[in-house]
Amino acid sequence: MNAAIESGIENIIVVLGANEQEHHQVVKDARVHVVVNADWKKGMGSSLKTGLSYLLQQTPNVDAVITMVCDQPLITSDQLKKLLAGYESLRSVIVASFYQGVAGVPVLFDRILFSELLSLPDDAGAKKMLQQHPELIQMVPFPGGEVDIDTEDDLRKYLMH
Repeated sequence: MNAAIESGIENIIVVLGANEQEHHQVVKDARVHVVVNADWKKGMGSSLKTGLSYLLQQTPNVDAVITMVCDQPLITSDQLKKLLAGYESLRSVIVASFYQGVAGVPVLFDRILFSELLSLPDDAGAKKMLQQHPELIQMVPFPGGEVDIDTEDDLRKYLMH
């Protein structure tokens, strides 16, 4: 979230699900819009659609959206700015972070794909879109993008390095 705020991106939307009340305390003072996904158990696609739907209600003419996850500790505002620069310079439909030999999040989608994003199955996230449209992707290297904190054990290992 801090990387998004520091990047100067407008209309930052944080989608909360599991442990919503605890997480809301963390983000309540930030310059972000907070949306609760009551169906978070259905999967990442459900949260992605909740956030995108809210964005489109607030800013119907938005040109693109960047989808992020909360468990990549090495994300920086510079990485997000690189995605934006790639989009603005080449007008690619998808500008994805690249790490461990594959395209991944954070990823920018042009509005031409919004209806397809909103049609994703609840249990499918942005990765499904990347798999369906490899020819549309411009990739931006993201050193450390593979570092992902899902459990307390992951956090311990990360902090020990």
